[in-house]
Amino acid sequence: MSPSGLLKAGVGTRAITPPLGVELYRYEPNTPRKSRSARRAMLAHAVVIESGNTRVAIIAADLFSVSRELTEATQALLLEMTDIPPENVILCATHTHSAPETVSRIGGATLDSLYLQMLPRLFASSVMEAIDKLEEVNAYVGQATLNGLGVNRLQEDGYVDTAVQTLEFMGEGSDYVLFNFGCKPTSTPIDDLEIDPDFPHRARAILEAEYDTAVFLQGSCGDVNSVYAHNWETARCGQMLAGATLISVGQSELIDGNATLDCYQKTVQLPVVQHDTEDLMRHRDDMRLLVKAAPDHPFSEMLQKSSDEIYATAIARLEQSVSLTRACSVRIIRLGDVAIVAHPFKLFAEVALDIKRRSPFRQTFLVGLANDYLGYLTTSALLQSNLHFTDLPSYALGHTPLAPEATEVFVLEIIEMLQTLKA
Repeated sequence: MSPSGLLKAGVGTRAITPPLGVELYRYEPNTPRKSRSARRAMLAHAVVIESGNTRVAIIAADLFSVSRELTEATQALLLEMTDIPPENVILCATHTHSAPETVSRIGGATLDSLYLQMLPRLFASSVMEAIDKLEEVNAYVGQATLNGLGVNRLQEDGYVDTAVQTLEFMGEGSDYVLFNFGCKPTSTPIDDLEIDPDFPHRARAILEAEYDTAVFLQGSCGDVNSVYAHNWETARCGQMLAGATLISVGQSELIDGNATLDCYQKTVQLPVVQHDTEDLMRHRDDMRLLVKAAPDHPFSEMLQKSSDEIYATAIARLEQSVSLTRACSVRIIRLGDVAIVAHPFKLFAEVALDIKRRSPFRQTFLVGLANDYLGYLTTSALLQSNLHFTDLPSYALGHTPLAPEATEVFVLEIIEMLQTLKA
């Protein structure tokens, strides 16, 4: 480990392109997308930060999601190989929709077990490379506003977190930048069959004309699509994101070289709804009516079959056991007056903006789809009223849907963690 007060950082990269024929994320239930080729290489980037006796690792992978099993296998390898404790490791997905799924869900893609078994070793290898490249650095934090890329996909004029946040590590022989923005990478059409990291790759490629490595961290994308979604505008989206990243870096500020590096992990228990069998049957019937009201929808038959299967499974599970809460792992890395909050949700923008507003830190990065995949975390009002974004996706993942009060519990727990780290 480095001498007290000496900040070090290093970055490693590994290719994680899956084999051809692997199934990509399914936009519509039971509608396979078997890959035919790889348009661009899929990558995993590892960033290791070290100060004194503390070492943390952030791994960002070109995947739709990461499972708890992938995370735990990677953490176990790193503990064995590097002595980095599991609580100091963040594994997150860029959320490209042209990648395999890693979490089983009803109606979802068939998982490729051999590919999933290989990933922890590749992730660990990227961390080992980053450790080998550790050097003394100066760290800079910045933020810029990006209007025109993200759009709320549920509400016209709905919330969008327009902040592009950056963390730059500049050493004697290297220069790395991490950039964080919340927007679903869905540039390609829903019937595209090519493996593709989407617009984060294009942004990284542009930035890497200036930096040794650029690492994208997905933000709060739950209700935010690109304005160019499914229109073959990967390049345009990447250019916009890279431009805002460069503006952020250009006006960034130096982080004190003696700044505290710390990591705090907590398992938060979120309340879930207490549905009984009659509730589930009523929700199933409501979904049938919604599907029946749109007979011309190209996937109406698929949606009907999938929702029936999901609710039948949920009813059977309810008869076996009843959960009162859902466990959610949250990790926060502190570097001076900067906090990086990693959580397993696709967080809605309004919730993210609330956390940032209430955070005691100068700048708070929110990194979603980290260390597990628990689906959407919406506003309390939407949890109470919208079946599509609450019941069905949760039950498809084998979870009981969150209760309306879960959002505020989540926010308060994170604020308490941030205040503890700040103290």
